[in-house]
This record gives sequence, structure tokens and C-alpha cells, in this order.
Amino acid sequence: MPPAQDLWRTILQDSPSSLPQLTQIGSVGRQLPALLRGDISGEKLLASLRRSPVVEVLYDDDPMYLGVRLALEAQLRELAANLPASQRLRVLEVAVGPSDLPKTLAACLSEDQFEYVLALPDADLQARQATQHHALANVQLVGFDLQEWQLEQVDNTQFDVVILRHSLHRSVHVPPALMRSKQWLAKGGVLLVAECHPDWHADFLSGLDQSWWHAAGDSQSSSLLSPEGWHKALEQAGFEQVQTAQEPAAQELSEGAYLLLASAATTQVSQKQEAVAPAKWLLLFDEASQVQAHSLQARLEAAGQTVSAQTWPASADVLADESSLNVVQMLGWADTVAAVSQTSAQLLSLTQSLSARTAASRLFLVTQGGALPAMAEELDWAVNPAQSALSGFGRVVMNELPALSCTLIDLAGDVNASDVAQRLELELLWPDGATEIVLSQDARHTLVLEEATAATAAQLSQDARFRLDFQVPGQLRNLEWQAVQAPSLAAGQVEVRTMAAGLNFRDVMYLMGLLPDEAVENGFAGASLGLEFSGVVTRVGADVTNVAVGQPVMGFGSSCFASHVVTRADAIAPMPEGWDFEAAATVPTVFFTVYYALTHLAHIQPGEKVLIHGAAGGVGIAAIQLARHLGAEIYATAGTDEKRVFASLLGADHVFDSRSLSFAQDVMDATGGEGVDVVLNSLAGEAMRRSLDVLSPFGRFLELGKRDFFENTPIGLRPFKSNISYFGIDADQLLTGRPALAGRLFKEVMELFHDGALFPLPYRSFGAEHVVDAFRAMQQARHIGKLVVSLKDARPSLPTQQVAAPVDLSAQGTWLVTGGLSGFGLASAQWLVKRGVRSLVLAGRRGADTPGAQELLEQFQAQGCRVQIVACDVTDFAAVQAVVAQIQTGDSPLTGVLHAAAVFDDRLIANMDQDSLDKVLQTKLVGAWNLHLATQDLKLSHFVLYSSVTTSIGNPGQANYVAANVGLEGLTRLRQNLGLAASCIAWGPIGDAGYLTRNETVKDSLGKRLGKAPLQSDQALNQLDRVLAVNGEVSIVANFDWNALARLLASAQSERFAILNRARKDHDSSSDGQDIHALIAGKTPEQIHALVAEWVAQEVANILRTEVDRIETQRSLHDLGMDSLMAVELALGLEQRFGVQLPAMVLNDSPTVWNVAARIVDKLTGGSEDSAEQDAGHLVADVVRQHGDDMSEADLQSLAKDVQRLAEKGTSLIHE
Repeated sequence: MPPAQDLWRTILQDSPSSLPQLTQIGSVGRQLPALLRGDISGEKLLASLRRSPVVEVLYDDDPMYLGVRLALEAQLRELAANLPASQRLRVLEVAVGPSDLPKTLAACLSEDQFEYVLALPDADLQARQATQHHALANVQLVGFDLQEWQLEQVDNTQFDVVILRHSLHRSVHVPPALMRSKQWLAKGGVLLVAECHPDWHADFLSGLDQSWWHAAGDSQSSSLLSPEGWHKALEQAGFEQVQTAQEPAAQELSEGAYLLLASAATTQVSQKQEAVAPAKWLLLFDEASQVQAHSLQARLEAAGQTVSAQTWPASADVLADESSLNVVQMLGWADTVAAVSQTSAQLLSLTQSLSARTAASRLFLVTQGGALPAMAEELDWAVNPAQSALSGFGRVVMNELPALSCTLIDLAGDVNASDVAQRLELELLWPDGATEIVLSQDARHTLVLEEATAATAAQLSQDARFRLDFQVPGQLRNLEWQAVQAPSLAAGQVEVRTMAAGLNFRDVMYLMGLLPDEAVENGFAGASLGLEFSGVVTRVGADVTNVAVGQPVMGFGSSCFASHVVTRADAIAPMPEGWDFEAAATVPTVFFTVYYALTHLAHIQPGEKVLIHGAAGGVGIAAIQLARHLGAEIYATAGTDEKRVFASLLGADHVFDSRSLSFAQDVMDATGGEGVDVVLNSLAGEAMRRSLDVLSPFGRFLELGKRDFFENTPIGLRPFKSNISYFGIDADQLLTGRPALAGRLFKEVMELFHDGALFPLPYRSFGAEHVVDAFRAMQQARHIGKLVVSLKDARPSLPTQQVAAPVDLSAQGTWLVTGGLSGFGLASAQWLVKRGVRSLVLAGRRGADTPGAQELLEQFQAQGCRVQIVACDVTDFAAVQAVVAQIQTGDSPLTGVLHAAAVFDDRLIANMDQDSLDKVLQTKLVGAWNLHLATQDLKLSHFVLYSSVTTSIGNPGQANYVAANVGLEGLTRLRQNLGLAASCIAWGPIGDAGYLTRNETVKDSLGKRLGKAPLQSDQALNQLDRVLAVNGEVSIVANFDWNALARLLASAQSERFAILNRARKDHDSSSDGQDIHALIAGKTPEQIHALVAEWVAQEVANILRTEVDRIETQRSLHDLGMDSLMAVELALGLEQRFGVQLPAMVLNDSPTVWNVAARIVDKLTGGSEDSAEQDAGHLVADVVRQHGDDMSEADLQSLAKDVQRLAEKGTSLIHE
């Protein structure tokens, strides 16, 4: 039988994706004698293996578990596809390793359609997974106690799906664990259990822990059960419809992983609500809400509450009571817009009375058809503009009178449904923090505001072209997929549809801005990401004969992270049969490099000794393979125990520690003082010099590292006196400088693969949608072998600018513009003329008597537009009807309406009266309602209403204006439901037209409150093209900074702003240094330090992809998980944020957020300038220890110079 080491290599060669299992088996196998002797602890060894970066992906990528992972993904996709539009899918996954299942759901459901709790037993793994899923606010990472089978810190304990992913067998007592899992399932919920057949490999590994074994008669059994065993346990626990799905690849053998599906009992008792302390309630109702008010009263009284149900006005005695009071207003459900003033006045009076009470009050505003979510048209919800106005008023109450804890509850379904009172009772007695709730016919919704960015994600068509790139270097999050055009092919060129691309450390360094220009510009790939790939030929240029269209190939190119690569025909080769594309993408760079080095330059001979540094990296693995094939004796170095074991198993005869300079003496000792014949070097500085010292006479030194070249590192000539040869190697330049030689060598390498002498590297594959994860894995060096990005069927979302084409209104009839004689209404009328309108009716209170009316008439006529100026009070339906009738009698019938008329009377609620409320509501909302009634039988192409951004935020001091505008948005929805034309634009402040031009103080105040300058009218009106192209849209067009605005709104922390607040956490404060100085002006040094520390913590959290509240300001950045390249990313991010050039001090002797903040404060406040050079070395200390095992301590000095260059020049000078 072949030696175990040879068997191990053969399995790795045949199944490189089995690396996670092979790594474990190899590590345990190598230490088996010591384990059996009791020299080392099996539990400790197992624990270290489970924390191994290579083993972490076991349950995702290993062939034994891959089928189950794909089955789980398919199950989630099916659940998502069949999810009713009104339902939210709640998923709990209990796992013992990393999971990307949340991303599967995120790809097919919007954020508000699911919530996902991922429970993990290991705190470090939990932190790393928080990084991976940072972008998904609805994914919660929690701890899990396997012993007690207990979730930690979970808000919701009822789930529609519970996934126990290779975790159930780790529980100490299975029956109680299953009973608790059943309690987590909601009625009709589904349990998915992923487990594995009992087999020797699992026992060999997990059996190192004594708790793995259980007494079974005279023998011991492992924790793993057969599918039949789990089936029985599930049924005994009360689960129903238990099914087993076997791994198809097992071919009916009792091998590998499998999946069990079970349902919670449909008769499962739902959890009872907690008892509620008694309180006093006042229900205000009218005729429309009377039935539900009395039903609600009965339910509340049955729950021990004291309830008074009254019609308006509320009893003075109840309001005068000195005890706490909860008020539920249920008025105006049957109102038309004509009655909006009266009901709004009742709400105004109520809020004023409640705010005047000395005792605590809480207000619940229950409307019917008043909520306005973006997707209401998909859900067939009731719409009542008069009730929408009350909701708008309620939003202002939240900000002006936060003590009332105003909560908006909208009934969007049938108010006479039998369960309405019960559902309202749940909201009143067991509130969950939501402030705007919609109860539709079959679901509960909460409203959340999100930013509509100019760059939207466009889904690609099948034949679209794209590539990976970045605008600004320095941070991984800057990566983005970009659309590209198909280039023409020159003679000798080939186009390939990319199926996979290999990721190299060079790509990460280039993205980070740490490669000098000369390191990339002369290479074959040039200044681009990705230099090796595999794929299928799609086009060939003239004179190409070595490949044909449709042929699978592999090779070199530029911008290989792309849908297509165009490259030279001699830079590719046919792919060997039987290979997959990912495996092929691991080959070109590393094997071409080592073949050129060891055969063409070193002419290595059988029996010669070769020292290979970084033996567990891609180049190292390839070099070991080739050296073994050439018959050399192999000496190797690697940076961790795991990697040294791996190198040994690959066939290295002697393996040493690359992180200690003692490797040189170790090599000399192992060779009896003779040294080695060849060194394949990737170390720098002193380690490079030590490597020269171990060469025997006539030795060859093969330099792969580039740093010493760029730093012009001096070395003495003494080592070369013994016929030593030194070769500087850059295979990237070989492809451009010696193309014929490169082509011949690549062909020879591929022949060795065809002959079976060499085989592809082990690899870990990432999909195109996870490309940032791939770069981060390379950055953190959490892999062995190669990282590959799979581009098969890749259709990534691309950022695309929304640029609407100008609308052509030249074929339109007459447009009626209210408020069109001045301000922004006039600017809008002028815009309509620019877009081709040839007949306008401008309506205003004074009509032709409006100052400047005659000049306007002449101006429009000079532009070829016929204009009629009419006096019309839009609050008077008869007057509006008369204007419309007059237009219809002319030769150009009415085709468009634009309602821009507005009245302002800004006051706090406490100072507002019915007159103030009435005049704003009448002009804005009742005027729009009159226009609707007068035109509803006409075939209008456009009906445009001007609302305000104040509706979204509930702007303090404008309750009347906000109520009117939210009513307009309700009217837009109503017309849409009726099949009528309708568009609504919620404008932000307009600086050069209308109200703000007459009120400079308000304009300045708004600028400070909104954080940005008001829009200019021409800039704003350009958005009309987009809005008019989409009927029924309610758009918010405003220039504001949520960071600035949120500080001034009492409701800013409510659930409605959760998405904006998350973005605020990620990017809090401007990157402009002047803004930073403004923010710290007038503060004490202690306050400045605390503020800066908060911002630094946000930047650290952003890079670590975790929540900012997990960042302890006094804890070492090392301990928080920040490595050397992350530190470079942090340094650049802090420079951009604070507008100061920082010395490279982020990883100094005791790096903490607090220390870093102190240095920044010193810069901001003009403190002493420390020598940046003094600190530069600290920043890069961990590069040696994490990336390629290729540097010694002396190498720090050279890398520090690069970082110092960044610190001195800032990011703007980094080559892009």
C-alpha cells in the first residue's frame, strides 16, 4: 500500500475542494503518535482545528457537505418565491461554522421581507460573520450555548424556519434540544436539520473530544446518528411530516451529509402575551369608528384596563385627571377631503390639551387609509387623503411633542373585519417600538424611509459586459462592477468569455494603493485588477490559429475580473480535459513563474537541494510540485504550524519557520553545513540576506519579491564570490519583454499538466457577488492555496446613473398651473414651455392683477406659447370647475394640471390655531381635491402635485404644511387606484424661487438644519423629466444631509429612520476637514477627544464590518481583529475623513481607538508635529506575519517607507 502521505497528495490532486477535510486529517495524522501517547491534548488540537481558516469553510465547500448547502439554498429560494407579498419570513440558523445562507435570501427578497438570526457558539466566528453580513441590517448575529441549547440576546423567539446546520449532534442532550427548537417555531413552521452519516473520518477528528462518545451497551457510539435515528428523535419530540433528503452523490450509500425536513405541529399553542399593568385609556370615536371603538374598549377592559370611550369633544374631567393617560384617536375614518380642516382641528386641540397636562400622556393616532408606503399600489390598500393629512400632522407631533410618544396606526384593510379590535389591542398593550404601523388585511407592516441614490443597481442582461474596478484606492469597499463596451480585436488577439479568475496578493496591494507605478505599468496586466483567468473563446482576430471559438482556454490577460478578456493568442493555452474552470484559473501565474525560475533560469538538476519560502502559498505549492517532479530535495518555510504541516504533506522534505531568522541556521544544520543549491525567495531585508548565506557554491538565487528592487536595497557582493547567480524575476514583464520565450515556456508548463506531472492548486471559490469577500479573505491571509472568483453566469448589479431624457410636451393641449404667476410655480410654467407646451392657463388669486402679469404674458407669447391668466380661488370648487369648463370650450383642451399653489403659516403646534391650520390645508389640499373633482372625467396625461420633503421628516413648526402635503401624496395614490394620471413631487427647499427668496432667515436656518444648501430651481426642475415619465410616482427631490438633520429631530432614532441611521453610522460626518473643524469649534479638549474617538470607532467598525457599539475605545485594534492591511485602509480612511495627513501610527505599541483619536486631535488642534517616519514601521508590522510568510523583521523598514509615502502625500497622489 502506498505511504499515507502519497495517498493524501493523490486525494488532494483528484479533489482539491476536499482541502478542509484533508487539512484536518493530515494535521491529526501527523500528530497521531503524540496523541496516542498522551503528549498532547486531543480537545485542544480539535479546538485549534475548528478555528482554522481553512477548515472554517468545511460545511460550505467540501464535497461531502456541498450538496446539503445547495439544498438549503434551494429551500430558502423556494420559500422566498412562494412568500406572500404581505408576509415577512423569519429564519433562525444555528450553525457551528460560517454561513452565507442569509445572502441567499437577500438576493431574492427585499430587506423588509425577511429577518434572519444567525446563532454561533464561537465569539470570534460571530465577529467575523458580523463583518460578512454587515450590509444586511435584517441579519442579526447572536451567541449560542451548545450545552444549554440556548440563544443569547434575541428579540424575537418565533421563527417560520429553523435551520440546525451540523449543530444538533453537538448538543449534550438531544431530546431537550429538539423540544426547545420546536418552541422557536411559529405555527406551521419548518425545521431543517443538516447532519452527517456516522463514519470513520468524523470519529477520527471529532472523537478527539471525549464528549463525542456515548455509552451504547458494551461499546461506545459517536454523536452522529443515521437519518433513521434523527427521524425517530424528531417524531418523539412532536414534529410532524418528517422527511429525509439524501446527498445524490452518495449514490444510496450511507455516506456523507443529508437533510431532514420536519414541520411544527399545526395545533401548536402560540405563546401567551405577558400580563400588562393596568392603565387609563381614552378612546375618541365618531360614527364611522363606533363599532370598533366599543369592541376595543371591551378587549382592553378584559385585560384589566380602565377605559373611557367618548365622541368628540373629549371630557374635560378625563383630561384634567392627574394620572397617566393613553389616548386613542379614531376620528374621521369616513371623511372626504372637504372635511379635513375640521378633523385636523380636533387633533390640534387634542395634542395641545395633552401637552398641557402635568401627568404623562401617550397618543395613538388610528387612521383608516392614511399610510403611504412606496409599494401601496401592489397591496390594494385603502387610501383616504383626509386621513393621510392626519398622519402627516402626527409625524410633526413626534418631533415637537416627543413626550406624547405619538404612534401612528393605519388600518389599510376592511375596518369591519372581525379581528381589527384584537389587532389594535396587541399594538396598544404590547408596543414594540415601531412608530408607524400599517395593519393590512393579512399582515402587519412598519414604514421605513430609505435613500433613493442616483446610482441604482441595474441587473445585467445575459450578454452584458462588465469588469471589476475602483475609482479611489485605499479601501476594499471601493470595488465596483462597471459596464464596458466590446472592443475591436487586433490581429493575433483573442476574446474569451471569462469563467473564473485567479486572485493574487498583487491585486489587493494595487487596490490598497500600495504598489508604486513601476510595479504595475510595465507588466502584461498593466494597471488593472486580475492577470490570470480561464474561460471559453468567443472571438478570434486575424492570424490566430492555436485556438478556436467555443474552445475552453486558460492564460494571462489584463482586467481578468471581467465578463470578457481580450488578450494575445500566445498568452493562452487550451484547457486540459476534465478540469473545471476554477481549477484552471489557479494555474497560469504561479506555475509559469516557478517553471521559468526553476527550469529556465536555475536549470535545477535531480538531487539538488532547493529552499522554497512561503511554501503554503500559491507559488510555494507550485514550486514544491515542480521540484518534486524534477527530483530535487525540498527545504521549505511556512509561517504557521498548520501551513508547515501542509507543506510537509505536499512533499517538502524539511520544513522550517519563516517568521524567525533562525531558519537559515536550521537549513545549514539540516544540510550538514553545505547549504542549498537553489533558493526561491520571496522574503526581503535581512531574511533575504540570510537566504543568500545558505547557498552553496554555484548556487542560484531566484528573487520573486519586488520590494527590495523598488527600495534599491543594498547587498554586499561577498556571497557572490562562490559562483553564485542572482536572478530578479518578474513573470509579468516576461510576457511583454520576451513574448516568444514566454509563449514557449507556458506551452511546456501545460504539457506537464497534460502528462499528469503537475496538478492545479487547491482553491476556495467566491461568486462574483462576493468579490469583496474574496479580496478581504486574501487581505487577511485566511486561506491555503488559491482564491478564485467564479464568473460563470455572473450577472452582478452595476451602478448606473439615472438620467431621464427630456420629455416632449409639444403634442400636449393646454396645461393649467395653479400658483403659476410667481415663485416656483412660475419657474415650473417656464419649464413646461421649454419642454414644448404651447397653451398655458396660469391661475392665481388676483389673476391679471398680479404684479408683473402683463410682462409674463408678453414673455411667454414671445416664446410661441399662448397664455391665459385667470383669477381663481382654488379653495372654491365652483371657481375651479368654471376655469376647467372654460378651457374645454377652447380649441386646445386640457391635458395637464400642475398644482403649485401654497400658503405658509409656520408655527409650533402649541401656538397654532384653527385659522392657521385652515388656510394652509385649504389652499394646498382642498385646492388639489377641487382640481381632482373638476377633472376626474377628463383624459388628462398629467396631474402633478407639489408636495414637500417636510412630509418625510415631520418638520417641526410646520404641522399644517406637513399635513396638507401628506394629504396631496394620499390624493396621488387615490387617483392612481382610480386609473387616473397622477404624480407627486416632494420638493426640498428651493433657494432661488418662491418662499425662501423672500425669507432669508428661514433659508439660512433651513440650510443649517438640512446640512446642505437649498436646491436651485433649474436643478430641481430637471427631475420633472423623470417624474412625468412615470405615472403615479411619489418622489422626494431634496438636498439634505441626514447626519445634520437627524440631530435636530426628536423622532430620528425611531424605526422609520433605521436604514438612514445605519448609513449614518457607516459614514457619519463629512470627510471634509473644514466641516470637522466646524464641528469641534468651541468644544473643550475632552469633548473634542471624545467626539473624534467616536468617529474613529465608526471608521474602525466600517472596516471590520461590525456594529460600532462593539468597538471598545480602550481595546487594542489587534484584539478587535484589525490586521496590517486593514490598518492601511484605516489610515487612508481617517485621512479622508479628518482632512489631515496622519503619520502611519495606527498600529503602534498599544493601538486603541482612544490613542488614535488623541493623535488626530493633536493634528486638528495644531499640536506638535511628530516625525511620521518614527511611527511608520509600526503600521506594517503584521504584514510579515500574515501575508505569504515572505518577510523578516528587517523587511518592515522597506514597507514602512511605502506607508510613509502615503502618509506624506495623502491618497490623492496614489496612482489609479
